[in-house]
Amino acid sequence: MRQQLDEQMPFNIVAESVPFLSSGSVELRPMVTLPDVVGTVQHYLDQLEATGQLCWHDGAIPSDEIWVKVGGDHGGHSFKMAFHILNVSHPNALRNIIPVTVFGAKDTAANLATALQPLASEIERLQAMQWRGKAVKVLLYGDYELQTTLYGLSGSSGVHPCLHCKVTRSAMQHPQPTAAQRSLDTLRADHSAFVAAGARLVDAKKYTNCIRPPMLPIALENVVIPVLHLDLGIFPWIFEACTRDCQTLDSALAATGVTVDSDSANYSESVAKHQQLSSKRADLEQEEAIAQNLRDQLEWLTIHAANLAQPQVEAATGGIQAQAQQNAQQLARLQEEVQQLSGALDMQTRLHGPCEASLEKVLQDYNICRQRYHGGAFIGNHIHRALKPAVIQALAEAPLAVVSSPERESPQSLVDNARIVSQRYRDLLSQFASCRRRYSSCSAMSAEDIQAIESDVRTFMATARKEIVQRNMGNVTPKLHLLECHLTDSMARFRVGLGLLAEQGGESLHAEFNDLTARHGGIVNELERLRTTVKCHLTSTLPSQLTLIPKRQKRKQRDD
Repeated sequence: MRQQLDEQMPFNIVAESVPFLSSGSVELRPMVTLPDVVGTVQHYLDQLEATGQLCWHDGAIPSDEIWVKVGGDHGGHSFKMAFHILNVSHPNALRNIIPVTVFGAKDTAANLATALQPLASEIERLQAMQWRGKAVKVLLYGDYELQTTLYGLSGSSGVHPCLHCKVTRSAMQHPQPTAAQRSLDTLRADHSAFVAAGARLVDAKKYTNCIRPPMLPIALENVVIPVLHLDLGIFPWIFEACTRDCQTLDSALAATGVTVDSDSANYSESVAKHQQLSSKRADLEQEEAIAQNLRDQLEWLTIHAANLAQPQVEAATGGIQAQAQQNAQQLARLQEEVQQLSGALDMQTRLHGPCEASLEKVLQDYNICRQRYHGGAFIGNHIHRALKPAVIQALAEAPLAVVSSPERESPQSLVDNARIVSQRYRDLLSQFASCRRRYSSCSAMSAEDIQAIESDVRTFMATARKEIVQRNMGNVTPKLHLLECHLTDSMARFRVGLGLLAEQGGESLHAEFNDLTARHGGIVNELERLRTTVKCHLTSTLPSQLTLIPKRQKRKQRDD
């Protein structure tokens, strides 16, 4: 089989064991790459043209351009960097995803710098390439964490968390904040100043959090807003605020003597203690993110020490180690506090009031089962389902139905509060659904379409600030800032819905690789197994092979 794969493969594949950093130690891990990305793209374009598969999406892509998006994600014990030629009918389908770098290690900044260094020069060549007189435009997709890592920022928890502008976290809380725009040149300049000042992470905010140089030469205006991860950040943000409002209603119900689960008298105390535990866990997660950032920076310095002046390396290393010591003390304190609170509380037996429980019942009724072992997280399909009109209506009406039920005999003031809560989240969810429906499109966007989504975003953000931020139920996050300040600008540049350009397709590669790896489990050598897995997938993407697959015939409708 491996010999057949080799015979079918029209381009070179390199498989090698590469030293990657893991928890401070160096390990040889498998990596598979396509070294000639330009030649590979040319081969696919030639075959797509020969088989009549090229298209320009009804004018969404200019007729004199070829669009290629490059991006990656970690999953299934490996990181996969792939490209998609967008000038095909379904660019996010598995058959149109071509992995160019796959390695079996975590996607830390140091490991990405090791793996993607050859790819950077290939992307420069690709951006300068002409195919049949058509310019090639290269876009970057990926989740927000990957994007900030690739461009050298310390992450979304920094003082300057936005990849596209230099806004501060505090300024994001105000409507339409103004800030200088970033570019590759400003990122490089800010990082150079950071290194010249000693590369101390504690001073990162003075240099707009640019702690590493950009890894890829793709302009920021060609970085695609990660709309899937906007969904995964914004919907839970709204749902959490709704849950807290329901907890307030349940506490008020408990105060009136209405039974909440089996112990109404202890409900308010139970909620308060678990909110305290949640807050401590959030603080712990933030400190753990800082610890990971320090490890990444130390690993990056280890790799690139030969290119830096020795005094700079020593000063930076000393600063990182001092911060790491403080961070370790803070982590130990928070871990002890969380352990003490967890010991006194059992998350599985926390009292749930009827209003809060009614939200979970609606989710279950619509088959939205949150990820139990991942903090109750939502996935993309959950949010797609939850933002349908019927589900929005059911979620909004659930707490009102509980409070206003005749057998409870709730006071009118409490019913009025429940009605306010119901209308609040009906508006928020409906407005966000309208935004999502527009920006997730794969169609060409006219000027009128851009104006419509800009209007929808402004309406939603005004409601979100009034009903959540100003009531101290949540802060404006970097993803909300992307929605408010950068989404419509991005869509106006591309003139196409971001569903065509974003990261959904790349996420589907993990399941495919898991399946192929399981099929090739008999290959003992890990490097050879990864090489065979990549080759097997690449074979399934070749346009000349796809034309051999018979098209599925539509079944005839029976006449009853």
